[in-house]
Amino acid sequence: MYKKFTLIIVTVIILFGPMGQFLLFKFTPMYDLNLLTALYNDASWVKEKPKIAIMGSSHARYHIIPSEIAKLNTGYEFKDIVNIGENAASPFEMYISFMKNRDKFTDLETVYYTLEPHMLGEKYYPYNKYESIFLDYKQWKYLEENHKKKNNYFFPFQTFVESLQFSTSDRSKSNGYSALKHQKFNEFSDGKVSKLIYEPLKLFPVSSHGVKYFKMLKEELGKQGTDLIFVLTPTYTWQKYYAKEAKAYDDMLISKLNEALGESIVIGSFWPEDFDLKYNDFKDDTHMADSGAKKFTQAIFSDISIHKKLKTHPIKNTFLYRNKSNKLLCDKVKVVKLNMNVLNWKPANNAQIVLKDKLLEFSAKGIDKFTYLGTKFSDVKDVEMVTLEGGLPLEELKMFSISLRNKKEYAHFFIKENKFNSGTIVLTKKNISKASKDFEFNTFDGITIRLYPRDGGEVHNYKIKSIQFNICARKEKLDEN
Repeated sequence: MYKKFTLIIVTVIILFGPMGQFLLFKFTPMYDLNLLTALYNDASWVKEKPKIAIMGSSHARYHIIPSEIAKLNTGYEFKDIVNIGENAASPFEMYISFMKNRDKFTDLETVYYTLEPHMLGEKYYPYNKYESIFLDYKQWKYLEENHKKKNNYFFPFQTFVESLQFSTSDRSKSNGYSALKHQKFNEFSDGKVSKLIYEPLKLFPVSSHGVKYFKMLKEELGKQGTDLIFVLTPTYTWQKYYAKEAKAYDDMLISKLNEALGESIVIGSFWPEDFDLKYNDFKDDTHMADSGAKKFTQAIFSDISIHKKLKTHPIKNTFLYRNKSNKLLCDKVKVVKLNMNVLNWKPANNAQIVLKDKLLEFSAKGIDKFTYLGTKFSDVKDVEMVTLEGGLPLEELKMFSISLRNKKEYAHFFIKENKFNSGTIVLTKKNISKASKDFEFNTFDGITIRLYPRDGGEVHNYKIKSIQFNICARKEKLDEN
């Protein structure tokens, strides 16, 4: 193999020269010799015949965990689920990888394919080893002048050489998943997403070549009765700018996809809040760290039998999909109530409490920012919702301030008067203060309450009847009991 390609290279250099290599690799099948190497053979390490394959680019490789899917679903073992996603992989790359390993995939029930819009435009060709040959002179010139890319238009032989690949990586230990670690990263800002993805759209439209191979992959899967399901995976801020800046591009994309594929199934979401993802759950703005990948995989793949019941629909704008319910995260919700009489309440110096009949009464004079009512307790984990049930004080309040503690970190909630008419307050991750946006709403070991009267500096007889935690009992925990 190596001798053959060495001979080709030497022959081209000697016989054809600059003009010859341009004509030979631009306009003849010679360029396709690169596919005889290990180029686009991302499933070479697969040994068993899996039931589920995860395909796509880095959003597949780093975001979906085969071992978690196997753990969460009866009837599937680790060997049954593989992730062959690869960095910067195009639909053509996944199609070629599938066809090069067709005999391994005859028993597939489902292919989950991560849909990454920004990788489906012609402006992404420079990152695809094979497809970069498709860029015309005007496109290369624009990339050279505006993105500092080296203009390779007149040197297709160099593009050919750079595409050659003679080895593949073995990812069998994790069945294809690669974990990323969180690190400090910069967020996107106005104008960057549109500039990177498609601008100008007339020069860099959606890739018809990519859409064509989506269709061909779907047809090959259909021949053997394998379902194709698209998966959207979360980003940190990218999705907000994509929704705002790239609608024209996304409209073109979904039009081409619907025309080529017909109705499809799409699951998941670009929006991190749909999966309770925080800053520390991301490696960078477009890739989740291992903690985020676990949350996402558990949320979307906790019961894959549900996916078989989903109906197909025309694809809509990708940024409109939302994971509306977290019901897949929990198999059962249990309630934990704190005993008011057992808790060691600590009021400020200018306040007092009275405990009677499991009811706490709080009063304070000269209220300022240091006036509070607080207590600590043993860790309460896997919390989905916190409810404070009680009665309002004699004075009219303009606001509550409640802080939930997890060791040295705090989640702050500022509840205005229209939210506590009955004296009962419900806290969830959705109404957490922006100042605490990266707080992990999950485990708590303390609470602090501050009351702000509308007039004067006193409150009398504020009552707390109970503090209740709704606990999410996950499937894997139920199995242990």
